[in-house]
Amino acid sequence: MNSNLSTNLADDKTASDVFKDLLRQKKDARAAALDVIKANPSSALAALQRGDSVLGLSPKGSADVLDDVLGLFANPLEARQLMNDHLTPERQVELIQARGDLPAVVTDIADMQLIVDAIREEIGATKSSAYITEGASAPAEEEEEDDDEDEEGAKSGNLITTDSGYVPYLIIRSWAMKLKDRADYTQFLDEEFGKHPMRRWLTIAVWYESHCPTGEDEDTLLAEFDQFGLDPAEALAELKLMIEDHVIPHLDVGEVEESRIEFSQRRKNIENTATITDEVRAAKEEAQNAAEDIDI
Repeated sequence: MNSNLSTNLADDKTASDVFKDLLRQKKDARAAALDVIKANPSSALAALQRGDSVLGLSPKGSADVLDDVLGLFANPLEARQLMNDHLTPERQVELIQARGDLPAVVTDIADMQLIVDAIREEIGATKSSAYITEGASAPAEEEEEDDDEDEEGAKSGNLITTDSGYVPYLIIRSWAMKLKDRADYTQFLDEEFGKHPMRRWLTIAVWYESHCPTGEDEDTLLAEFDQFGLDPAEALAELKLMIEDHVIPHLDVGEVEESRIEFSQRRKNIENTATITDEVRAAKEEAQNAAEDIDI
């Protein structure tokens, strides 16, 4: 790649070459690519707006590039302004979602509303996408002794549940840990998912991950609530109210564990996602040709 700092990133092929050098993680080429991007951050962001296929990158690849671009800024407000100038809200949501809840600079910079939109998209893309029941009965596979409680919550239209496992709770919990130090974290907690604020989903997730303590054991939750940026006393009071009102669904141990495994695998899949699509395609074609040669 030409390391000239005046490299024109407005050209699709040039931008693609620079970004691929950045992603290949070869020390000298990556350093040269970062120099080019540092001299042309606006052009780099504008190139990302043009789309993954134009650049020969996967969504994860483009998201990784965005993180490198944003990492060059000492002032997060300047980075956000430049990002808003060159990337549409829709494109920002795509790029945030592409990295999921993996560590990312964009988490500290992007507008909170866009992050929430990306979380909603991420949950919707999982096998266990969440919903709020509207007067429906509790899932048939739940134990009979819990049916009456779940049906009571369902009749009120307030039962907080999922169609399979509780992966959405784990996603919200993971994002909360990433966002809790932001000055606008309260906005995240107040945003609704379904008909309930995120803080309710988070409170339930913390309770389940703490093995559902009740009675005197509930006090053990205070430190956990505080760790996730929730007011401990308020969160405990709301948890007790949700338990009394039967709006928390029954999830058996096996279901919870299955969801944890699914969540962990989903994270690994994102981490291992290829970033440069044409190289992946070429490698697959080479492997296929080699297999055909062997057959011959």
